[in-house]
Amino acid sequence: MTEDSFRSSGLRAGRLFGIDIWLHWILLAIIALKLIDILLEPGGHGGATMVAFASFALALLVTILLHEFGHAYAAYRQGGDTEKIILWPLGGLAVCNAPQHPGSQFWVAAGGPLVNLALGLLAMGACLALGWNFLPFSSELVFWQRLVQNLFLWNFVLLIVNLLPCYPLDGGRILHSLLWNRMGTHHGALELTLRISKFTAILALVFGGATIVLGFSDKNWRFENPFIDELGFVCIFCGLLYFMTARQVREQVLYAAEDSGPFGYDFSGGYSSLESSAPAEKRPGIFERWRLRRLKRRREKKEGREERMREHLDELLEKIHQEGMESLSPQERRFLETASQKLRKSH
Repeated sequence: MTEDSFRSSGLRAGRLFGIDIWLHWILLAIIALKLIDILLEPGGHGGATMVAFASFALALLVTILLHEFGHAYAAYRQGGDTEKIILWPLGGLAVCNAPQHPGSQFWVAAGGPLVNLALGLLAMGACLALGWNFLPFSSELVFWQRLVQNLFLWNFVLLIVNLLPCYPLDGGRILHSLLWNRMGTHHGALELTLRISKFTAILALVFGGATIVLGFSDKNWRFENPFIDELGFVCIFCGLLYFMTARQVREQVLYAAEDSGPFGYDFSGGYSSLESSAPAEKRPGIFERWRLRRLKRRREKKEGREERMREHLDELLEKIHQEGMESLSPQERRFLETASQKLRKSH
């Protein structure tokens, strides 16, 4: 899925600290379906479940957003920037531009989990200090108490999930940066990271399937864990996504394809330097040749977009030369900055 199609598959929630915030349709769909399920629930737990759901959902959104701003701040500290943040069920996707160096990539990837660790410890400390229990349906807790409780839960859930050694999760990126630093080769570190990612993705598929079966076989356990169905389906979905992502990244390295990966990750920017070091491949078969032709057409389309961007950029530079920087409108200034960054990344 390309970056443009991913952006069109969500809802723009606003702009914060100069960064566009998007809610992906998968996250919106899960929240909507869970709300409908609660409203149609025939039992007597509807009110308690609604309050628990509201605290769960709000804590999740806050946790994801702060997690991604952890990445954004880390990128800023490393001399980079962040274009946008997309929120979806297993976290967020911060499209960060940072120096292609193992140390910089490590800190950008670790920025989100470090925020989750800090927030989780603070929330846990508050719960323990005030003597609250950790049962999500305790009648003794009001909404804001459940909110703090769920901040503890979600921060540690996202911390654990995002530290899984699976690309493009934070754990996979951290692993890649560590291997890159130790092995001294970007390409070799990436190959090993992708092999580990495929194995982790298979484990996620197995865990997701087992969770769904257990949830449907034990209704009491399902009630005590209101998001267990979503967890199972998300694990299966993400297992498939991460497995395909690993394959796509490897193909882009081998075939030097400049294309965006699933859910808005632009892998080409981080691995364009590998084009000259990619190993020679045997002549591909019919399916591989068809796929290469598709990649070639995409590359040609991208080159066409870049050419039109350069033409417009030249027009703006001429305008600056004739009339000065003050003559540019805010929209033209944003285009000038964005186009300059994209053209620098493409070379």
